[in-house]
Order: sequence, then structure tokens, then C-alpha cells
Amino acid sequence: MTDAHLAWAYGMLGAPMMPSICRAVDRCIHETGDRRVSVCRLSAMTERTAGARSHPGKKAHKQAAKELAAFLRPLLANGR
Repeated sequence: MTDAHLAWAYGMLGAPMMPSICRAVDRCIHETGDRRVSVCRLSAMTERTAGARSHPGKKAHKQAAKELAAFLRPLLANGR
């Protein structure tokens, strides 16, 4: 048994697969009984945060890091 938490971070390039990802996470929880699985929806990049070749740039990654840290902070504090 492990105390690890699986967090799926998704959305920097849009979120068309979010419904499928959420269903997969729900199914995983239902089948395993392990509630230490979740989805962190990240903000999509914008023209202001884009980098080269339509990929997230430094600003987009900085925003994603802040969002992911805020998402993980309570999970880590509670040992959930």
C-alpha cells in the first residue's frame, strides 16, 4: 500500500478530453476503491501566455505551476 495520490493535470491546450478523463478517474475510483485519484483542470494558455509554435510558453507554465500547487497543497497537508 502506498500513500501516493495520482493527480491528472490537464487543460493547458484546451480541455476537449476532460469528460473522458473524468469518467476514467471515476471508473478507477469505483473499481479500486482508492479515492486518492483526481483531476486538476489547468487554465488554457492564451495568446499572452503562448510560447513558440503554438505551445504553452513560460507564462503558461508558471500559471499551471501555481494552479497545480494550489490543487496539491490540501492533498499533501491532509495526507489524503
